[in-house]
Amino acid sequence: MKVLYITNVPAPYTVDFFSQLGQRIDLTVIYERKTASDRNCNWNSNAFVSYKEFYLKGINFGHEQRVSLEIIKYLKDSYDVVVVGNYSSPTGMLAIIYLRLKNKKYILHADGGIIKQDSRVKYNLKKWLVSGANNWFSSGKYCTKYLTHYGADYNKCYEYCLASIHDNDIAHEPSSEKEKNDLRTELGLGLSKEDFIFLAVGSNIHRKGYDILDEALEIVKQKCDRSISVIAIGDGYKNEYHNITFVPFKEFEVIKRYMRCSDAFIHPTREDIWGLVIAEAMSQGLIVITTDNCMAGLELVNRETGIVVPVQNSEALALAMISIMNLSKIQFDEMQKRCIQIASNYTIEKMVERYYKILCEVIEI
Repeated sequence: MKVLYITNVPAPYTVDFFSQLGQRIDLTVIYERKTASDRNCNWNSNAFVSYKEFYLKGINFGHEQRVSLEIIKYLKDSYDVVVVGNYSSPTGMLAIIYLRLKNKKYILHADGGIIKQDSRVKYNLKKWLVSGANNWFSSGKYCTKYLTHYGADYNKCYEYCLASIHDNDIAHEPSSEKEKNDLRTELGLGLSKEDFIFLAVGSNIHRKGYDILDEALEIVKQKCDRSISVIAIGDGYKNEYHNITFVPFKEFEVIKRYMRCSDAFIHPTREDIWGLVIAEAMSQGLIVITTDNCMAGLELVNRETGIVVPVQNSEALALAMISIMNLSKIQFDEMQKRCIQIASNYTIEKMVERYYKILCEVIEI
């Protein structure tokens, strides 16, 4: 099976995914750029690169895209199918135009999507780009709803589990009180076992909603006497928030230690077309609070694993935090275990397995 995959930039989880998938198929990956300008690029993947990779030459566009006519050269080669994962970039659009004109088979890959009130022109452009594929890779039912809104055939949408963690990253059980306290000491947090820690992970940018979280914490302080701390891991703008302690970017192995010493996870994002941190946090047994504009939250978080609140609503966010802190120990423990169970279905190994089966079905092997 010979597959060409077009995407924007490499990331740890995509490199690991492509490396495992490349052990099963003849895979070529075309990247638009080597790094994104708005993300920390200090990461390493231990994956054995089993696929062919190429980087396009061209003019940088936005944070992670590139305008490049060079993509046509690769599309002229023979493949069983082309997967377009960057359909919203100029290069991805050019690839789709070429594939449609040449009547070549392609699959449109979507990590997620949020339906918006588009102008007629914008809607028709999105519909033309999305609807022309032969099949669609969708990250879940909400992504499928997005794709069909723009013309995808529901019966040809194949759902897969978008993942950034491995099977061996999944915790066997939630952290014990002793483990939490030991890690708090090792990490130098200066917090006792009485402190309830909410952890957030993500760059300190407007879209991540830390200003809403800071407002929510003011409300929590007025309504709750319990000692509470919020730690956010991620680089970005140096906004001054009185209630949030920011920690610079860390590798995931270190982030896992922060997760293991925390009590719950909070992701107040204004918009995430997916949100990989949700499954990452759940994999360590953290109950999650996030917004209804985070697709991973809508897919993975329910009354058994956390709370989803309206976006940009500090009052609702505060009430959710208080609700989690007021859970009985039995409820809390059960929800933590359920989080691990759900997260175990969202690993790179399971993503590769599902992706490979879909490709075999689509190509009719």
